[in-house]
Amino acid sequence: MKLKGIVKKYFSNQGYGFIDDNSDRKIFFHCSQVDNLENIGEGAWVEFEIKKDSKGRWEAKNILTLPHDKGANGTYQKSKALPKGVPEPDKQHYFPKDTQQIIDPCDIDNYYLKLNKAAASFQNKDSRKFSFVMLDRKKPPFQVTPVFKNIDFSGLCQRQKSAIADAGFDFIQMRFEPDWRLIVGLGQHSIFETSICLHHIYGFPYIPASALKGLVRNWIITRVFAQVEGNGEKGALSDRGFCKIFGSPKNSIYGNYQGEVCFFDALPIVEPKIVFDVMTPHYGPYYSNGEPPADYYSPNPIDFLAVENTAFIVTVGIKKEDDKPLQTGVFSEKTPMQVVEQWMTECLAEHGAGAKTAVGYGVGELNQV
Repeated sequence: MKLKGIVKKYFSNQGYGFIDDNSDRKIFFHCSQVDNLENIGEGAWVEFEIKKDSKGRWEAKNILTLPHDKGANGTYQKSKALPKGVPEPDKQHYFPKDTQQIIDPCDIDNYYLKLNKAAASFQNKDSRKFSFVMLDRKKPPFQVTPVFKNIDFSGLCQRQKSAIADAGFDFIQMRFEPDWRLIVGLGQHSIFETSICLHHIYGFPYIPASALKGLVRNWIITRVFAQVEGNGEKGALSDRGFCKIFGSPKNSIYGNYQGEVCFFDALPIVEPKIVFDVMTPHYGPYYSNGEPPADYYSPNPIDFLAVENTAFIVTVGIKKEDDKPLQTGVFSEKTPMQVVEQWMTECLAEHGAGAKTAVGYGVGELNQV
């Protein structure tokens, strides 16, 4: 099996050196195994086979030098585009050793897997840091480039629609297009400081059904039962219509009850565009130590990823026999689907979905398709 790496040490007068393959192995090589000695030197990129010698030490065999830039002074310069699979000297993937021997991180095309399971850290002064982008902020290229060109988004949306219909649901589909950017899953567990919600199979950003249901449910509680009725969650769980739509726990008027309206994951209609964004909290001591907020505190830039210029298909369904006008409560004479469509449209237009909605993220129009 062929591996790729970079020559870290080369003693030309003695004819041997060591290769770094992005693991903690010390791989020895002899110049007799190199295809072209003119192209070998510290910083050269190579492809090789690896074996253990009689003493159990790693040794590179059948070494092929890869294309690279060699300066006028004979030293090797970092190329703008690294050959596929070759790690940068300051870049390290935290893969298990045996996995690294089987899988090249550069060959992973699923954005979810590449970002969450094969992320690389970068050397920053005396420490290493996980970052969505290279550490040069003047022109931040993605550490892991989001590419979804091989995914048929139209086909996936059609498959979802067919599956919902086959399950016996009456449903409506609406197009949600944020006015600007959208960020869902900002606080999920991640090796980065922030995260983004990605489909665990296909790797693209989406809005989970649970997020949509929780969003609409909370919006109704806030706008109807807290402001109009004045009793918030307690009032909502005392309303039969609300419980029929969203379900309810044991202490509600219905007791344990499964909601009749089913929310489905909102999938992107076209290839989503992921952009690099930064937030700069200024009042760290205020949040962490309770000190008074002041403008002389240093800002703390935090990287995160957002979705931009991307429309989603939002689907809500109900069994046909359940979509009847509600008899009692604040939603009487309206069907569950009418209630959900009305309040979801208002919620996304006035409040927005996901994180950072207070500064305009996730706000947009919802229209039937």
